[in-house]
Amino acid sequence: MNERCMDCGFELWIPISDLRCSTIGLYNDARFPGRCLLMFNEHVEALEDLDGEALENWMLDLRAASTVIKKVAGARRINLAILGNAEPHLHAHLIPRIPDDDPIPTQSPWDHPLSAMALDPHRVDELVRQLKDELAPVSREGV
Repeated sequence: MNERCMDCGFELWIPISDLRCSTIGLYNDARFPGRCLLMFNEHVEALEDLDGEALENWMLDLRAASTVIKKVAGARRINLAILGNAEPHLHAHLIPRIPDDDPIPTQSPWDHPLSAMALDPHRVDELVRQLKDELAPVSREGV
């Protein structure tokens, strides 16, 4: 599993699974249970650096990861963010939004009034297991 870029040092918190061209990891944030990062496996800095096939595979990985996170988290929507300002490695934030539990359901997750806090370790284990199980078919397809 590719959980760290040897070129720039970008690293996933809790690696879960390899997909077609990326690795998904849980971002431990109790405000958004199921929040993940999707890291492109090769070192590239921006989406526009990908050729056609790599871009297609990246988008397929994003769609698969979003679908699974939405199901596992019970979310109505997944916010996707590709920034790159602080970490010069292509990665996406996949943030499940559950309006009934969200104090700012129509605003950016970065506007959340609470500071990030870790999930209960048992919840982390449960989410990782569920995400890994649901992503298994995509993982096998991508290898």
